[in-house]
Amino acid sequence: MADIIRLIDGLLSSDDFLSDSSSGFLSESLNAALASLKDNFGVEDPYISIEEGADGYAKLIKQVMPKFSSLFSELNSMRSSFLPIELVQGIPTLTGEELTMQEIIDTESQLESFENTFFRLLGMPSTADITEDEPLYIVSSDGELIEDYIQEDYMGVLDVRQTRRKDRPRAVTNSIFDFLYSSQDPYEGLLRMGFQKIEVLQELILKLKEIKEIDVDRSLTLMQRQNNLISFLDENSGVIGLRDGGALISDIDEELTSAIRLELWARQSGTSSASGFEASLFTVFKKSIEFLEPGFNYEEDLLTVLFEKEVLGQSDPSVMGLEDPANFWKFSYLLFPPVQDGRIAKCINEPKRMVAEPFMPKTLRTVNRQALKSTLLEAIIRIRLDVVSGTILNAPNLSEGDSAPITVGTYEKPISYADIADQMGLLESLIVVRLFTTLHSFVIDIKKNREDILKIQHQTGLAPKRNIDIESDNSATPLSKVEHCESSPERCRLEAMKAMEDALMLILGDNEAPFALDLQEDTVRNSSVRSAHLMGAVLATMDVPRLWVEGELNKLNEKEVRKAVKKGDAGQSQISSKLGVAKGVGAVDVIAFLIALFTAEEKTLISLLTEEQFINLKLEYSSGFFDQMAEDRDTMATAVNDIALRAFDAYKLFLYMFEQPDGEFVFPDLDQDD
Repeated sequence: MADIIRLIDGLLSSDDFLSDSSSGFLSESLNAALASLKDNFGVEDPYISIEEGADGYAKLIKQVMPKFSSLFSELNSMRSSFLPIELVQGIPTLTGEELTMQEIIDTESQLESFENTFFRLLGMPSTADITEDEPLYIVSSDGELIEDYIQEDYMGVLDVRQTRRKDRPRAVTNSIFDFLYSSQDPYEGLLRMGFQKIEVLQELILKLKEIKEIDVDRSLTLMQRQNNLISFLDENSGVIGLRDGGALISDIDEELTSAIRLELWARQSGTSSASGFEASLFTVFKKSIEFLEPGFNYEEDLLTVLFEKEVLGQSDPSVMGLEDPANFWKFSYLLFPPVQDGRIAKCINEPKRMVAEPFMPKTLRTVNRQALKSTLLEAIIRIRLDVVSGTILNAPNLSEGDSAPITVGTYEKPISYADIADQMGLLESLIVVRLFTTLHSFVIDIKKNREDILKIQHQTGLAPKRNIDIESDNSATPLSKVEHCESSPERCRLEAMKAMEDALMLILGDNEAPFALDLQEDTVRNSSVRSAHLMGAVLATMDVPRLWVEGELNKLNEKEVRKAVKKGDAGQSQISSKLGVAKGVGAVDVIAFLIALFTAEEKTLISLLTEEQFINLKLEYSSGFFDQMAEDRDTMATAVNDIALRAFDAYKLFLYMFEQPDGEFVFPDLDQDD
């Protein structure tokens, strides 16, 4: 095969990656898995002979996506109502009687977030088990890795998790699937609507950009820029005399003055909120447009695109701009830190939604006759520490020519943790390799779905109605017609025919105001023509072609709607489920954290366990198996941060794949020297 993984090495060598992470987790783990498969089990082809390599693998991924859908159903079914224990103790009713437990649950309980449910099913530690002064890693909504958040700080992130999706910062709506809106040129849109002062508008944008670059130490310069803007507006306004007493210019000046003062004070006190200042600038921008061309009836969405692109320098906010970290991370930033909320973990739970904590004794795994399932962390540790699936101790003898390339034997000697810790067994290696391939397959699939959605939106002129909350990854999307889209030749022909037929009927007075014909000069045709005896037969005869054209246009509209719904909704659902748009947890998130857990050292996984859980684990192995491990465990916070870093790197790889041309995911050629 080709040289070392093109995508991973490209990511590792990029300045953007190195600025956030100095780890080589991805490359080391994938190389180790491939080397183990080849050297110990005779597996040469990581695709196991699937035709077309990575592209073929990507096509097959669609066949297993329903399994991911079942995972999301599991998330939904395992979301538990919770109630702090403090609320249970001694709550009287109005009559002085104590509430029953069911009454309390019915009236006071809340549902935990999908993110918390996800980490509960994974088996990640609870904040209640982590020392308060040990920092955890978080990720900002624009993709910045932050390393020094102690519990007092990161609990705020967990609070945001518990809010409704639409109430969260940078909440997404179905606007992310409106590719027509984000792909249009806002200047062309304004020209089409009748705005004439494009060059003046471009100068206005430059002046707003100068003001946006606010600097505490240069407040006098900033005030001068404000004055320049007001003078510029006054000089270019189509209205005379507003500079001295006009309410609008006064509003603009006051809005800008207030925004700048608040932002300067916020910067000095360390409480700056860029979003608040940007919102004020946008208000100034809209009022300035109104001042430049009074009476201009603009579309606010069009001005929003122009402001975000030209003043704020933001990329495409739709899924078409997913490559931009600031755009992508709004879907996944609340998964950091990857821990359960201890305030929920200590709450009373519904038995059918309880999860057995890692290595809980079998005798405790039944509650109210409900068997509790294991966490994924427990399953992964069992795979990683198993003599068959997690070691090479049972590897076949490849020196024998007739040996099967993938077989295991029987290893009868006693083994210890040290014999397993640094080895990658057959199953373990295959899982790691296929997780990376699946991540790349998701990129290929999302790219294709985006292209299909964009194509169908341009063909039909139908795009999702904007700013509607997404309640489900599979929900139908309300559509609206976008006028700036180019019409198909068939539609143009029919609309031209309809315009001609409408004109003919208008001449005969067949419209809502037939008496307008009486106002014409130099013509004897008046409204009496339409009301003449038997004229209805003439009008009916003349109207046949128009009715036919309207019928054909209706058929075309219905066809375009069906096409947009069938292909558009399917593509949106595929993308939405991968990104976790509706739930906050998607297939990409699942794969990223699986990569983290399967590539982490066994010591890290075991360090995620509480002391009691570790004791229960040791009871399942022979005496002395973990003697070395007992002295080598990391703190729980260190282990959580290791998982966070590995997951963060997996997300970075996912984004890097988007930036590259389509092609095969290239595995290392272990016979080549680099």
